[in-house]
Amino acid sequence: MAGLVVGIIRMAVEFSFPGPRCGSHDVDNRPDIISKVHYLMFAIILAAVSLVATLAITIVTAPRRKNQVSHRQTYKQTYKQTGRDRQTDMLSVCFSYIFRDNFYMFIPR
Repeated sequence: MAGLVVGIIRMAVEFSFPGPRCGSHDVDNRPDIISKVHYLMFAIILAAVSLVATLAITIVTAPRRKNQVSHRQTYKQTYKQTGRDRQTDMLSVCFSYIFRDNFYMFIPR
């Protein structure tokens, strides 16, 4: 969100201060962040701002409790079975969702 806010602010400033026409010898009165910083360099600055904001928010917030964390957060744990998975077979769950949604399709009207 920090990167989005900074990008929107730059866009608003860019539209508020139009640049001089090409070929004219008018003085460029735009702020330096618009007139002297190339948009690709600004993208790098924006990525750094987003990274710093992400790291700061991560450090400041408290870690989640055990009951808030999913048991499948890495690829290695994708097929790891837990108590909940052992009680309900995944194949039967998938078929129940498929047939539950499409059951009325098979009944003639």
